[in-house]
Amino acid sequence: TFLLNVFRVPRAHVFTAIANEKQKELVQQFFADLNKWTVEHNFYKGQKIDARGRFLNLADVSEADLVLADDIKRELFRNVKQMVEKWEEYARFNIPGKRGVIMAGPPGNGKSLSLKVLAKMLDCTFLWCTPRHLAEMDGFSEIFQFARELAPTVLMIEDADVFGLDRRLGNFNPMLGELLNCMDGFEENKGVVTVLTSNYAEMLDSALTNRPGRFDTKLIIGPPDAAKGVEIIRRTMEKRQVVYSGDPGALRAAAQQLAEVSASGAYIVEMVTYAQTLAVERGRGAAGRLR
Repeated sequence: TFLLNVFRVPRAHVFTAIANEKQKELVQQFFADLNKWTVEHNFYKGQKIDARGRFLNLADVSEADLVLADDIKRELFRNVKQMVEKWEEYARFNIPGKRGVIMAGPPGNGKSLSLKVLAKMLDCTFLWCTPRHLAEMDGFSEIFQFARELAPTVLMIEDADVFGLDRRLGNFNPMLGELLNCMDGFEENKGVVTVLTSNYAEMLDSALTNRPGRFDTKLIIGPPDAAKGVEIIRRTMEKRQVVYSGDPGALRAAAQQLAEVSASGAYIVEMVTYAQTLAVERGRGAAGRLR
């Protein structure tokens, strides 16, 4: 009996071949060739999927949604976009064709959204993995196997706080050890950019945050400043076809007040949503637009 994962993501199919001793080597070679073919002609290569093989809905995101500080955006593109686009060129010059990136910061400030935008932009495989996916599958080993076979791949692992908290504080999760082994064990991760998201980077284990060769890049995405707050308001209104004819200074003042209390980007978007509901209540809609 031979186990063959035909599509490689996310489930295996079992085929049974009955052979005598003379035919054994021939049958084994057949299955080896078939396995190789499924890897080389993988249907999921270049697709945007979650760890269970379901396609991601990225229809509503665009590069215009990427409202980040300029230095963060530049580092994100250099360490993710550039790595997957030039990994073969890096390999020619003996530069490790892999990268580990930690995106950290308070919830609601665009970590997941930034990666969804990149997923839509990039011409490579994008694998989205959550702790729930890990619980349903054979842990990190299976996820990284898929990522390697589908390379170049951006492997996004959400909520590292669930499994990666500092062991010196009494936390222990076997998934952390498995992840560390997958990052720099015997298997090579050429063409794989691994991105962890965390709301509490300061509480992550030092083996994740301070060990060179695993996650060398850390991007802290905090609440938007006043200028970025105005940009989020304007882009949200534009996307929702909201026409604002009031004093531009009022938007700047509102954004400044929100920045002073460290309001998240999600909070600012919710503020626009609330303003929309008030406009509907007051009958400010006309020709499919709110004013």
